Amino acid sequence: MKKQHFKAQSLVEFALILPIALFLILGFVDIGRAIFNYATISNMVREGARCAISDVNAATSPDKDLPYQKTIAHINDFAFSIPKVSKIPSDVTCFTIDTSGQDSICTFTGDDITVELTRIWNGNFYENIQVETTFAFKPVTPFIADLLGNATSIDLVAQSTMRLSGAAR
Repeated sequence: MKKQHFKAQSLVEFALILPIALFLILGFVDIGRAIFNYATISNMVREGARCAISDVNAATSPDKDLPYQKTIAHINDFAFSIPKVSKIPSDVTCFTIDTSGQDSICTFTGDDITVELTRIWNGNFYENIQVETTFAFKPVTPFIADLLGNATSIDLVAQSTMRLSGAAR
């Protein structure tokens, strides 16, 4: 009996499997990129909080342009593949000293990234500094952003809170 070759069947099977295989491979690459970016922003906020807790001007300065310039520069130093954060706050009421003793929030933005620096009031003085960042991760795999985020990106959020040093209170 003569052996039959089914070349067309192999081609059809390959054509059916190829899109699924490419989707899975690109998905794994995107997951790796997302984990790397999350580790980067997590490191950024931790280093930013560490820098902010030792900055005396961060807790006391009423000038919106002076506080946290060193902190934002430090955050940008740790932004490996993340866009840089602007050193100019996006809100005009950033870190004003108010007599009501409420938490003071300052927002800095960059391309696809937002960093919020918050001085937390405990009743008598500013006790903690909280650094939170939101990064809009853009996957290359089609439909992944639709499944896990919004239409164009997935928001990665990291936060770090540290106690102000005694000199900065």
